[in-house]
Amino acid sequence: MIGSSSTLGIALRGMAMGIAEAIPGVSGGTIAFVTGIYERLLLAISAVDLSCISLLVRGRWKELWTKIDGSFLLALGGGMIVGIGVSVFTITELLERFPEYLWAFFFGLIAASAVYIASTVSAWKLGQILLLIAGVAIALLVCTLSPVQGSSHPLYLIICGMIAISALILPGVSGSFMLLILGLYATVLGALRGFVETQQMEQLQIIIFFAVGCLLGLVIFSRVVSWAFQTYRDPMLALMTGFVLGSLYKIWPWRNAVLLMNDSGEELPYTVGLASTELSEMKVLSEKLVLPGDYLMGSPHTAIVLVCALLGAAIVFLMSRRS
Repeated sequence: MIGSSSTLGIALRGMAMGIAEAIPGVSGGTIAFVTGIYERLLLAISAVDLSCISLLVRGRWKELWTKIDGSFLLALGGGMIVGIGVSVFTITELLERFPEYLWAFFFGLIAASAVYIASTVSAWKLGQILLLIAGVAIALLVCTLSPVQGSSHPLYLIICGMIAISALILPGVSGSFMLLILGLYATVLGALRGFVETQQMEQLQIIIFFAVGCLLGLVIFSRVVSWAFQTYRDPMLALMTGFVLGSLYKIWPWRNAVLLMNDSGEELPYTVGLASTELSEMKVLSEKLVLPGDYLMGSPHTAIVLVCALLGAAIVFLMSRRS
């Protein structure tokens, strides 16, 4: 069995988080919580402060490495990079070819994660229930926002990086979906894939500015969440459960497109029979959740979808048992 403290175990968890981060609607923070490394991640990130610079300048590298839990962050970060790479080149392809199966898998995974997080609350009181409802409402509000027109301006990239990295801290909040809302999902993923394939400096600049925003967001936001988690553990867990439950709206496997946008920025209503090649070239602005019998985007594959959802839930059960 691969333990949660072993280098390989941490790297595999990081890989799972990286894959989750690249898929709109799925949160790497949820994976971190279910696999038992969430609190350690918060402590490691929040340990990065001005004293780290002093230790670095004075050459006290071993003390610095211990302070920030360097071995943990290195293994987790390496795993996340691999996971994001896998997502960029394989998961996106699966989403295009087998969307119902993949969404069902993640729906089962996230639904089971919500149950697991809820089970860690020591006592469900009125305050926790209200925070649960608030978390669901906030997540649903975010999930129903329409994407805006993005920009590759350095300041915009930094701000969006700070917002998107919140998914690493808050279970149920999807960083890639936030990028989709901010109009940067295709830009950032395209830059990653483009730099790997062509090594263009323009693509690298986008990645660097976005990474700077992510770093700033981690350092600032992790302190707030770490303090709140240690001071108000049950209320925070209740709120996180709400975030995770609300995010299920975004990954329901059967969704009919309602409004599309073509390359020229023209908004068009979805029409039955639209070729998949045409649909893949358009941005979906709004969708409607439906039952299998009302699904218009292809065959609903109900039985296989249900099996995929159960598989996702089973994986969460096994991960939570091991963690």
